Amino acid sequence: LGCLDALCDGLRLRIDEVGESDLVRFVRGMAKVRHKNEELLAGLAPAIHRMKHSLHNNSLTNLTNSLASFQTKNSSFIRSLLDASSSRADRLGSMSLQHLLLALCRLQSLTREEIVGYLEKICSQLPQPRMRHQITPVQANTSLISLSRLQYRDLPCIAVLTSVLMCRGNSPVWSFAPSPGLYKGERRWQEVGILDQVRITNMWKQEFDNPHCADVLQAVQRLDVVSSLTMQMSVMFCKRLLPELHECRAREILSVARAFSDVRMPGTPAPEIVESLTTAVTAAKKPGQSAATTNASNDSTGANDAVAATNAEEGQDEEEYEDEDEEEDGRPRSAGELSWREKLIEHCFENLRRHEHFLESSWAGLTPLKLLCMELQSGIYGTRRMEEFLRSSVFEFVTRLRNLSAEEVEANRLSKERADEEEDGAEEAKTVEKKADGAAETEATAAPTTTTTTPTTTT
Repeated sequence: LGCLDALCDGLRLRIDEVGESDLVRFVRGMAKVRHKNEELLAGLAPAIHRMKHSLHNNSLTNLTNSLASFQTKNSSFIRSLLDASSSRADRLGSMSLQHLLLALCRLQSLTREEIVGYLEKICSQLPQPRMRHQITPVQANTSLISLSRLQYRDLPCIAVLTSVLMCRGNSPVWSFAPSPGLYKGERRWQEVGILDQVRITNMWKQEFDNPHCADVLQAVQRLDVVSSLTMQMSVMFCKRLLPELHECRAREILSVARAFSDVRMPGTPAPEIVESLTTAVTAAKKPGQSAATTNASNDSTGANDAVAATNAEEGQDEEEYEDEDEEEDGRPRSAGELSWREKLIEHCFENLRRHEHFLESSWAGLTPLKLLCMELQSGIYGTRRMEEFLRSSVFEFVTRLRNLSAEEVEANRLSKERADEEEDGAEEAKTVEKKADGAAETEATAAPTTTTTTPTTTT
Protein backbone atom coordinates (compact mmCIF):
# COMPACT_ATOMS: atom_id res chain seq x y z
CA LEU A 1 0.00 0.00 0.00
CA GLY A 2 2.83 2.39 0.79
CA CYS A 3 4.50 1.67 -2.55
CA LEU A 4 1.25 2.36 -4.43
CA ASP A 5 0.74 5.66 -2.64
CA ALA A 6 4.33 6.66 -3.43
CA LEU A 7 3.79 5.86 -7.12
CA CYS A 8 0.52 7.81 -7.15
CA ASP A 9 2.22 10.82 -5.54
CA GLY A 10 4.99 10.71 -8.14
CA LEU A 11 2.46 10.49 -11.00
CA ARG A 12 0.37 13.36 -9.58
CA LEU A 13 3.35 15.72 -10.00
CA ARG A 14 3.81 14.75 -13.67
CA ILE A 15 0.24 14.53 -14.96
CA ASP A 16 0.91 17.03 -17.75
CA GLU A 17 3.55 14.70 -19.22
CA VAL A 18 1.24 11.67 -19.43
CA GLY A 19 -0.07 10.67 -22.87
CA GLU A 20 -3.32 8.95 -23.78
CA SER A 21 -2.10 5.34 -23.74
CA ASP A 22 -0.16 5.79 -20.49
CA LEU A 23 -3.14 7.49 -18.89
CA VAL A 24 -5.38 4.52 -19.69
CA ARG A 25 -2.78 2.08 -18.35
CA PHE A 26 -2.40 3.99 -15.09
CA VAL A 27 -6.14 4.23 -14.40
CA ARG A 28 -6.81 0.61 -15.38
CA GLY A 29 -3.94 -0.56 -13.21
CA MET A 30 -5.36 1.28 -10.20
CA ALA A 31 -8.77 -0.26 -10.86
CA LYS A 32 -7.34 -3.78 -11.11
CA VAL A 33 -5.50 -3.56 -7.80
CA ARG A 34 -8.49 -1.67 -6.31
CA HIS A 35 -6.37 1.16 -5.02
CA LYS A 36 -8.23 4.46 -4.67
CA ASN A 37 -6.01 7.52 -4.27
CA GLU A 38 -8.28 10.55 -3.93
CA GLU A 39 -5.51 13.08 -4.55
CA LEU A 40 -4.42 11.43 -7.80
CA LEU A 41 -8.00 11.04 -9.02
CA ALA A 42 -8.69 14.69 -8.28
CA GLY A 43 -5.56 15.63 -10.26
CA LEU A 44 -6.45 13.38 -13.22
CA ALA A 45 -10.02 14.65 -13.56
CA PRO A 46 -9.15 18.04 -15.17
CA ALA A 47 -6.67 16.43 -17.54
CA ILE A 48 -9.16 13.77 -18.68
CA HIS A 49 -11.89 16.40 -18.97
CA ARG A 50 -9.73 18.45 -21.36
CA MET A 51 -8.81 15.40 -23.46
CA LYS A 52 -12.17 13.60 -23.56
CA HIS A 53 -13.25 14.84 -26.99
CA SER A 54 -9.92 13.93 -28.58
CA LEU A 55 -9.54 10.51 -26.94
CA HIS A 56 -9.92 7.33 -28.96
CA ASN A 57 -13.23 5.50 -28.46
CA ASN A 58 -11.64 2.55 -26.66
CA SER A 59 -9.57 4.85 -24.43
CA LEU A 60 -12.58 6.95 -23.47
CA THR A 61 -14.79 3.98 -22.57
CA ASN A 62 -11.90 2.29 -20.75
CA LEU A 63 -11.39 5.37 -18.60
CA THR A 64 -15.12 5.70 -17.97
CA ASN A 65 -15.42 2.08 -16.82
CA SER A 66 -12.31 2.21 -14.64
CA LEU A 67 -13.18 5.52 -12.97
CA ALA A 68 -16.74 4.31 -12.31
CA SER A 69 -15.34 1.50 -10.17
CA PHE A 70 -13.83 4.05 -7.75
CA GLN A 71 -17.20 5.64 -6.90
CA THR A 72 -15.65 9.11 -6.91
CA LYS A 73 -17.41 12.01 -5.21
CA ASN A 74 -17.27 14.06 -8.43
CA SER A 75 -20.39 12.57 -10.04
CA SER A 76 -20.67 15.40 -12.59
CA PHE A 77 -17.28 14.38 -13.99
CA ILE A 78 -18.42 10.78 -14.53
CA ARG A 79 -21.63 12.02 -16.13
CA SER A 80 -19.63 14.13 -18.58
CA LEU A 81 -17.60 11.05 -19.57
CA LEU A 82 -20.78 9.02 -20.04
CA ASP A 83 -22.29 11.79 -22.15
CA ALA A 84 -19.19 11.95 -24.32
CA SER A 85 -19.08 8.17 -24.72
CA SER A 86 -22.79 7.63 -25.40
CA SER A 87 -22.80 10.43 -27.98
CA ARG A 88 -20.45 8.23 -30.03
CA ALA A 89 -22.59 5.09 -29.61
CA ASP A 90 -23.03 4.61 -33.36
CA ARG A 91 -19.22 4.52 -33.76
CA LEU A 92 -18.33 2.36 -30.78
CA GLY A 93 -17.29 -1.27 -31.03
CA SER A 94 -18.65 -4.18 -29.05
CA MET A 95 -15.90 -3.95 -26.42
CA SER A 96 -16.55 -0.24 -25.86
CA LEU A 97 -20.29 -0.84 -25.46
CA GLN A 98 -19.51 -3.56 -22.91
CA HIS A 99 -17.35 -1.08 -20.97
CA LEU A 100 -20.25 1.37 -20.81
CA LEU A 101 -22.64 -1.31 -19.54
CA LEU A 102 -20.19 -2.26 -16.81
CA ALA A 103 -19.75 1.41 -15.88
CA LEU A 104 -23.51 1.83 -15.49
CA CYS A 105 -23.61 -1.26 -13.24
CA ARG A 106 -20.94 0.23 -10.99
CA LEU A 107 -22.33 3.74 -10.70
CA GLN A 108 -24.68 4.25 -7.77
CA SER A 109 -25.11 8.01 -8.02
CA LEU A 110 -27.24 7.97 -11.19
CA THR A 111 -31.02 8.10 -11.17
CA ARG A 112 -33.10 5.48 -12.95
CA GLU A 113 -34.06 7.97 -15.67
CA GLU A 114 -30.41 8.75 -16.39
CA ILE A 115 -29.49 5.06 -16.56
CA VAL A 116 -32.37 4.30 -18.95
CA GLY A 117 -31.33 7.19 -21.19
CA TYR A 118 -27.81 5.80 -21.54
CA LEU A 119 -29.09 2.23 -21.99
CA GLU A 120 -31.36 3.21 -24.85
CA LYS A 121 -28.39 4.58 -26.80
CA ILE A 122 -26.25 1.51 -26.06
CA CYS A 123 -28.88 -1.15 -26.74
CA SER A 124 -29.93 0.48 -30.00
CA GLN A 125 -26.49 -0.38 -31.43
CA LEU A 126 -26.04 -4.00 -30.29
CA PRO A 127 -28.66 -5.50 -32.69
CA GLN A 128 -27.13 -3.73 -35.72
CA PRO A 129 -25.66 -6.03 -38.41
CA ARG A 130 -22.20 -4.49 -38.06
CA MET A 131 -22.21 -5.29 -34.35
CA ARG A 132 -23.48 -8.88 -34.53
CA HIS A 133 -20.27 -9.96 -36.25
CA GLN A 134 -18.07 -8.26 -33.64
CA ILE A 135 -19.58 -9.55 -30.41
CA THR A 136 -17.59 -12.39 -28.85
CA PRO A 137 -19.12 -14.98 -26.49
CA VAL A 138 -17.35 -13.41 -23.49
CA GLN A 139 -18.68 -9.96 -24.40
CA ALA A 140 -22.18 -11.39 -24.88
CA ASN A 141 -21.97 -13.08 -21.48
CA THR A 142 -20.84 -9.90 -19.69
CA SER A 143 -23.35 -7.68 -21.49
CA LEU A 144 -26.29 -9.99 -20.75
CA ILE A 145 -25.36 -10.17 -17.06
CA SER A 146 -25.03 -6.36 -16.95
CA LEU A 147 -28.49 -5.87 -18.46
CA SER A 148 -29.97 -8.24 -15.89
CA ARG A 149 -28.32 -6.36 -13.01
CA LEU A 150 -29.59 -3.08 -14.43
CA GLN A 151 -33.05 -4.68 -14.82
CA TYR A 152 -33.32 -3.44 -18.39
CA ARG A 153 -35.26 -5.70 -20.76
CA ASP A 154 -34.50 -4.89 -24.39
CA LEU A 155 -35.67 -7.89 -26.44
CA PRO A 156 -33.75 -7.21 -29.71
CA CYS A 157 -30.54 -6.73 -27.74
CA ILE A 158 -31.17 -9.85 -25.64
CA ALA A 159 -31.93 -11.84 -28.80
CA VAL A 160 -28.52 -10.98 -30.27
CA LEU A 161 -26.64 -11.74 -27.04
CA THR A 162 -28.32 -15.10 -26.46
CA SER A 163 -27.83 -16.07 -30.10
CA VAL A 164 -24.10 -15.32 -29.85
CA LEU A 165 -23.93 -17.55 -26.77
CA MET A 166 -25.48 -20.35 -28.83
CA CYS A 167 -23.13 -19.84 -31.82
CA ARG A 168 -25.85 -18.18 -33.90
CA GLY A 169 -24.59 -14.62 -34.02
CA ASN A 170 -25.01 -14.46 -37.80
CA SER A 171 -28.67 -15.59 -37.63
CA PRO A 172 -30.19 -14.38 -34.35
CA VAL A 173 -33.45 -15.82 -33.03
CA TRP A 174 -35.75 -12.81 -32.70
CA SER A 175 -38.91 -14.56 -31.52
CA PHE A 176 -39.88 -14.48 -27.85
CA ALA A 177 -42.97 -15.92 -26.23
CA PRO A 178 -45.22 -13.70 -24.10
CA SER A 179 -45.71 -16.62 -21.73
CA PRO A 180 -43.76 -19.82 -20.99
CA GLY A 181 -47.03 -21.74 -21.31
CA LEU A 182 -46.67 -21.68 -25.09
CA TYR A 183 -43.79 -24.16 -24.79
CA LYS A 184 -45.64 -26.99 -23.09
CA GLY A 185 -45.54 -28.99 -26.29
CA GLU A 186 -42.42 -30.74 -27.49
CA ARG A 187 -42.69 -29.29 -30.99
CA ARG A 188 -42.02 -25.70 -29.94
CA TRP A 189 -38.71 -26.74 -28.37
CA GLN A 190 -37.31 -27.37 -31.83
CA GLU A 191 -38.64 -24.27 -33.60
CA VAL A 192 -35.13 -22.77 -33.83
CA GLY A 193 -33.89 -25.74 -35.80
CA ILE A 194 -31.09 -28.15 -35.00
CA LEU A 195 -28.31 -26.68 -32.89
CA ASP A 196 -24.70 -27.74 -33.17
CA GLN A 197 -24.40 -28.84 -29.54
CA VAL A 198 -20.86 -30.17 -29.93
CA ARG A 199 -19.64 -26.82 -31.22
CA ILE A 200 -21.54 -24.93 -28.51
CA THR A 201 -20.20 -27.19 -25.75
CA ASN A 202 -16.60 -26.87 -26.95
CA MET A 203 -16.91 -23.09 -27.13
CA TRP A 204 -18.28 -22.94 -23.57
CA LYS A 205 -15.45 -25.12 -22.28
CA GLN A 206 -12.90 -22.72 -23.74
CA GLU A 207 -14.58 -19.45 -22.77
CA PHE A 208 -16.68 -20.01 -19.62
CA ASP A 209 -16.27 -21.55 -16.21
CA ASN A 210 -19.06 -22.63 -13.87
CA PRO A 211 -19.74 -19.16 -12.35
CA HIS A 212 -20.23 -17.71 -15.84
CA CYS A 213 -22.76 -20.42 -16.70
CA ALA A 214 -24.67 -19.82 -13.48
CA ASP A 215 -24.64 -16.05 -14.10
CA VAL A 216 -26.27 -16.56 -17.51
CA LEU A 217 -28.98 -18.75 -15.97
CA GLN A 218 -29.66 -16.11 -13.35
CA ALA A 219 -29.68 -13.34 -15.99
CA VAL A 220 -32.30 -15.14 -18.08
CA GLN A 221 -34.43 -15.60 -14.96
CA ARG A 222 -34.14 -11.96 -13.95
CA LEU A 223 -34.93 -10.63 -17.41
CA ASP A 224 -37.91 -13.02 -17.68
CA VAL A 225 -37.27 -13.84 -21.34
CA VAL A 226 -38.77 -16.99 -22.82
CA SER A 227 -37.98 -18.51 -26.18
CA SER A 228 -37.11 -21.89 -27.56
CA LEU A 229 -33.47 -20.78 -27.78
CA THR A 230 -33.24 -19.54 -24.17
CA MET A 231 -34.88 -22.71 -22.87
CA GLN A 232 -32.47 -24.95 -24.75
CA MET A 233 -29.59 -22.75 -23.59
CA SER A 234 -30.73 -23.17 -19.97
CA VAL A 235 -30.91 -26.93 -20.40
CA MET A 236 -27.40 -27.10 -21.85
CA PHE A 237 -25.97 -24.94 -19.06
CA CYS A 238 -27.69 -27.12 -16.46
CA LYS A 239 -26.37 -30.29 -18.09
CA ARG A 240 -22.88 -28.90 -17.69
CA LEU A 241 -23.38 -27.75 -14.08
CA LEU A 242 -25.28 -30.74 -12.65
CA PRO A 243 -22.31 -33.16 -12.54
CA GLU A 244 -20.18 -30.43 -10.92
CA LEU A 245 -22.56 -29.05 -8.30
CA HIS A 246 -20.25 -30.27 -5.54
CA GLU A 247 -17.74 -27.65 -6.72
CA CYS A 248 -20.27 -24.84 -7.17
CA ARG A 249 -21.22 -22.06 -4.79
CA ALA A 250 -24.64 -21.80 -3.18
CA ARG A 251 -25.77 -19.08 -5.59
CA GLU A 252 -24.89 -21.24 -8.59
CA ILE A 253 -26.69 -24.31 -7.21
CA LEU A 254 -29.85 -22.29 -6.57
CA SER A 255 -29.70 -20.84 -10.10
CA VAL A 256 -29.70 -24.37 -11.50
CA ALA A 257 -32.54 -25.46 -9.21
CA ARG A 258 -34.78 -22.52 -10.09
CA ALA A 259 -34.16 -22.96 -13.82
CA PHE A 260 -36.25 -26.18 -13.87
CA SER A 261 -39.43 -24.63 -12.47
CA ASP A 262 -42.59 -25.26 -14.46
CA VAL A 263 -42.94 -21.48 -14.69
CA ARG A 264 -39.64 -21.17 -16.59
CA MET A 265 -39.58 -24.58 -18.28
CA PRO A 266 -43.23 -25.60 -18.65
CA GLY A 267 -44.45 -29.05 -19.47
CA THR A 268 -42.15 -31.95 -20.16
CA PRO A 269 -39.27 -31.38 -22.58
CA ALA A 270 -38.39 -33.84 -25.27
CA PRO A 271 -37.56 -37.35 -23.94
CA GLU A 272 -33.92 -37.07 -24.96
CA ILE A 273 -33.60 -33.83 -22.95
CA VAL A 274 -35.11 -35.39 -19.83
CA GLU A 275 -32.90 -38.45 -20.24
CA SER A 276 -29.75 -36.32 -20.57
CA LEU A 277 -30.64 -34.35 -17.43
CA THR A 278 -31.30 -37.43 -15.32
CA THR A 279 -28.10 -39.00 -16.66
CA ALA A 280 -26.19 -35.92 -15.52
CA VAL A 281 -27.63 -36.31 -12.01
CA THR A 282 -26.70 -40.00 -11.93
CA ALA A 283 -23.16 -39.24 -13.13
CA ALA A 284 -22.83 -36.59 -10.43
CA LYS A 285 -23.73 -39.03 -7.64
CA LYS A 286 -21.40 -41.83 -8.72
CA PRO A 287 -18.08 -40.10 -7.90
CA GLY A 288 -19.34 -39.44 -4.37
CA GLN A 289 -18.99 -43.11 -3.48
CA SER A 290 -15.38 -43.56 -2.57
CA ALA A 291 -13.38 -46.76 -2.73
CA ALA A 292 -13.16 -46.81 1.06
CA THR A 293 -16.94 -46.83 1.32
CA THR A 294 -17.16 -49.68 -1.14
CA ASN A 295 -14.53 -51.72 0.68
CA ALA A 296 -16.17 -51.06 4.01
CA SER A 297 -19.50 -52.28 2.68
CA ASN A 298 -17.87 -55.41 1.29
CA ASP A 299 -16.04 -56.10 4.56
CA SER A 300 -19.22 -55.70 6.56
CA THR A 301 -21.20 -58.20 4.49
CA GLY A 302 -20.33 -61.10 6.78
CA ALA A 303 -21.14 -59.09 9.88
CA ASN A 304 -24.51 -58.06 8.45
CA ASP A 305 -25.32 -61.71 7.65
CA ALA A 306 -24.46 -62.72 11.22
CA VAL A 307 -26.69 -59.99 12.65
CA ALA A 308 -29.52 -61.00 10.37
CA ALA A 309 -29.16 -64.63 11.44
CA THR A 310 -29.18 -63.66 15.12
CA ASN A 311 -32.29 -61.53 14.65
CA ALA A 312 -33.99 -64.38 12.85
CA GLU A 313 -33.19 -66.78 15.69
CA GLU A 314 -34.47 -64.38 18.31
CA GLY A 315 -37.59 -63.72 16.27
CA GLN A 316 -36.95 -60.02 16.00
CA ASP A 317 -38.50 -58.17 13.11
CA GLU A 318 -36.54 -55.19 11.90
CA GLU A 319 -39.69 -53.52 10.65
CA GLU A 320 -40.79 -52.97 14.27
CA TYR A 321 -37.96 -50.46 14.69
CA GLU A 322 -38.64 -48.58 11.47
CA ASP A 323 -40.90 -45.65 11.07
CA GLU A 324 -44.15 -46.82 9.53
CA ASP A 325 -44.26 -43.75 7.26
CA GLU A 326 -40.67 -43.89 6.03
CA GLU A 327 -38.52 -46.25 4.03
CA GLU A 328 -34.98 -47.25 4.92
CA ASP A 329 -33.48 -44.23 3.10
CA GLY A 330 -35.70 -41.80 5.02
CA ARG A 331 -38.05 -41.11 2.11
CA PRO A 332 -41.83 -41.19 2.67
CA ARG A 333 -43.36 -44.51 1.67
CA SER A 334 -46.00 -42.70 -0.34
CA ALA A 335 -43.34 -40.99 -2.47
CA GLY A 336 -43.15 -43.75 -5.07
CA GLU A 337 -41.15 -43.08 -8.20
CA LEU A 338 -39.75 -39.54 -8.33
CA SER A 339 -40.32 -37.39 -11.38
CA TRP A 340 -37.37 -35.89 -13.25
CA ARG A 341 -37.94 -32.51 -11.58
CA GLU A 342 -38.05 -34.08 -8.12
CA LYS A 343 -34.79 -35.92 -8.72
CA LEU A 344 -33.11 -32.71 -9.83
CA ILE A 345 -34.36 -30.61 -6.93
CA GLU A 346 -33.32 -33.23 -4.38
CA HIS A 347 -29.86 -33.40 -5.96
CA CYS A 348 -29.53 -29.61 -5.69
CA PHE A 349 -30.65 -29.61 -2.04
CA GLU A 350 -28.12 -32.31 -1.17
CA ASN A 351 -25.31 -30.21 -2.64
CA LEU A 352 -26.43 -27.19 -0.60
CA ARG A 353 -25.55 -28.95 2.66
CA ARG A 354 -21.88 -27.93 2.50
CA HIS A 355 -23.00 -24.28 2.26
CA GLU A 356 -25.20 -24.37 5.35
CA HIS A 357 -23.03 -22.03 7.43
CA PHE A 358 -22.95 -19.49 4.60
CA LEU A 359 -26.70 -19.58 3.99
CA GLU A 360 -27.63 -19.19 7.64
CA SER A 361 -25.52 -16.03 7.90
CA SER A 362 -26.25 -14.38 4.52
CA TRP A 363 -29.70 -12.96 3.82
CA ALA A 364 -28.84 -12.30 0.16
CA GLY A 365 -27.84 -15.95 -0.25
CA LEU A 366 -30.83 -17.29 1.68
CA THR A 367 -33.51 -15.32 -0.19
CA PRO A 368 -33.31 -17.39 -3.43
CA LEU A 369 -33.69 -20.56 -1.33
CA LYS A 370 -36.79 -19.15 0.34
CA LEU A 371 -38.28 -18.26 -3.06
CA LEU A 372 -37.50 -21.74 -4.36
CA CYS A 373 -39.22 -23.33 -1.35
CA MET A 374 -42.28 -21.11 -1.91
CA GLU A 375 -42.50 -22.35 -5.50
CA LEU A 376 -42.26 -25.96 -4.33
CA GLN A 377 -44.81 -25.66 -1.52
CA SER A 378 -47.32 -23.69 -3.60
CA GLY A 379 -47.26 -26.25 -6.43
CA ILE A 380 -46.10 -23.90 -9.19
CA TYR A 381 -42.69 -25.58 -9.48
CA GLY A 382 -44.26 -28.67 -11.06
CA THR A 383 -43.59 -31.16 -8.26
CA ARG A 384 -45.29 -32.36 -5.12
CA ARG A 385 -44.76 -30.61 -1.81
CA MET A 386 -41.32 -31.13 -0.33
CA GLU A 387 -42.44 -33.33 2.56
CA GLU A 388 -44.07 -35.74 0.09
CA PHE A 389 -40.92 -36.79 -1.78
CA LEU A 390 -37.75 -35.50 -0.07
CA ARG A 391 -35.73 -37.63 2.32
CA SER A 392 -36.38 -36.70 5.93
CA SER A 393 -32.81 -35.47 6.50
CA VAL A 394 -32.91 -33.24 3.42
CA PHE A 395 -36.37 -31.93 4.28
CA GLU A 396 -35.31 -31.03 7.84
CA PHE A 397 -32.21 -29.26 6.54
CA VAL A 398 -34.19 -27.16 4.05
CA THR A 399 -37.00 -26.44 6.51
CA ARG A 400 -34.60 -25.12 9.14
CA LEU A 401 -33.06 -22.70 6.65
CA ARG A 402 -36.31 -21.49 5.10
CA ASN A 403 -37.75 -20.71 8.55
CA LEU A 404 -34.87 -18.41 9.50
CA SER A 405 -35.86 -14.75 9.85
CA ALA A 406 -33.81 -11.74 8.78
CA GLU A 407 -33.01 -10.97 12.44
CA GLU A 408 -31.73 -14.49 13.05
CA VAL A 409 -29.57 -14.37 9.92
CA GLU A 410 -28.10 -11.03 10.97
CA ALA A 411 -27.36 -12.39 14.45
CA ASN A 412 -25.63 -15.40 12.87
CA ARG A 413 -23.57 -13.11 10.67
CA LEU A 414 -22.40 -10.99 13.60
CA SER A 415 -21.58 -14.08 15.63
CA LYS A 416 -19.57 -15.48 12.73
CA GLU A 417 -17.67 -12.22 12.33
CA ARG A 418 -16.80 -12.16 16.03
CA ALA A 419 -15.60 -15.75 15.86
CA ASP A 420 -13.46 -14.95 12.82
CA GLU A 421 -11.97 -11.90 14.55
CA GLU A 422 -11.13 -13.93 17.64
CA GLU A 423 -9.54 -16.62 15.48
CA ASP A 424 -7.52 -14.03 13.57
CA GLY A 425 -6.42 -12.45 16.86
CA ALA A 426 -5.31 -15.80 18.22
CA GLU A 427 -3.34 -16.52 15.05
CA GLU A 428 -1.67 -13.11 15.21
CA ALA A 429 -0.74 -13.69 18.84
CA LYS A 430 0.80 -17.04 17.94
CA THR A 431 2.72 -15.42 15.08
CA VAL A 432 4.06 -12.69 17.37
CA GLU A 433 5.02 -15.28 19.98
CA LYS A 434 6.86 -17.36 17.40
CA LYS A 435 8.74 -14.29 16.15
CA ALA A 436 9.70 -13.37 19.71
CA ASP A 437 10.92 -16.91 20.37
CA GLY A 438 12.88 -16.88 17.13
CA ALA A 439 14.46 -13.53 17.99
CA ALA A 440 15.45 -14.80 21.46
CA GLU A 441 17.05 -17.90 19.94
CA THR A 442 18.94 -15.75 17.45
CA GLU A 443 20.27 -13.49 20.18
CA ALA A 444 21.32 -16.48 22.25
CA THR A 445 23.17 -17.95 19.28
CA ALA A 446 24.86 -14.69 18.36
CA ALA A 447 26.02 -13.89 21.96
CA PRO A 448 29.85 -14.28 22.42
CA THR A 449 30.88 -17.33 24.41
CA THR A 450 33.57 -16.89 27.10
CA THR A 451 36.06 -19.70 27.48
CA THR A 452 38.46 -20.14 30.41
CA THR A 453 41.94 -21.49 29.74
CA THR A 454 44.15 -22.94 32.42
CA PRO A 455 47.91 -22.45 32.15
CA THR A 456 49.92 -25.54 31.57
CA THR A 457 53.35 -26.14 33.03
CA THR A 458 55.99 -28.06 31.20
CA THR A 459 58.96 -29.77 32.77
